[in-house]
Amino acid sequence: MVANWIKEEANPAIEKLTKINLEVVEQIAITLIEKGLSVDEFSRLIDIAPLEVSKWLKGNHNFSERTLNEIQETLRN
Repeated sequence: MVANWIKEEANPAIEKLTKINLEVVEQIAITLIEKGLSVDEFSRLIDIAPLEVSKWLKGNHNFSERTLNEIQETLRN
């Protein structure tokens, strides 16, 4: 339903943000596996509640620029 709405009401800015959010979620999931981190361990590294990180991994969250920067910095280390 949402995908159809996006196709019909296409907004390049929203599409770009959605793509970035999904890429970040994918990178978080990959990094957790590669580094053997649990959601709890990762959430402590970025000082975010584990429940919030779980929402991210389900794709139920839009990231702020600040949060994106923090996540990217943590993933690089």
